[in-house]
Amino acid sequence: MPSVKIRIEKGVDTAGDGQEQQENKQSTAEKKKIALVAFIAKQTINVTKQIINFSTSHIGEWTGDYIKQANTQASLEYLETGAGLITAGAMSVVTENPIPIIMEVLSLGLKTGFSHYEDARKQAKARHDYEFLQQRTGNSTTNGSRGTEY
Repeated sequence: MPSVKIRIEKGVDTAGDGQEQQENKQSTAEKKKIALVAFIAKQTINVTKQIINFSTSHIGEWTGDYIKQANTQASLEYLETGAGLITAGAMSVVTENPIPIIMEVLSLGLKTGFSHYEDARKQAKARHDYEFLQQRTGNSTTNGSRGTEY
């Protein structure tokens, strides 16, 4: 009759030939590699975004074309949003967890809401400034009079 060896270790649920422990060590090493690659990728993306933001935020100063600067920054914001949605979607599929895509959509909603609020506030301020200057100058810009009545 063959001899049977039983090994009992503290903190191990199953006894075996050690294959479970080797698989566990391999999966831990793979997780560490994946985490390292993800960290490096995230840092590379952040540095690239900083370089692009710096170069696009000074277009108006360098060329005098502030409208081109605003349009370029808006285009980059759309690209960033699209990339974020694609990344969150991929993460949701890989992890089989809907939380990343839900959080990205909520973030997109908040960013869009704040952007519209800022635009409306800027337009209201510009309208107020325009009306103030119009009252101050009166009709002098149209008929040469200083009064506000025709």
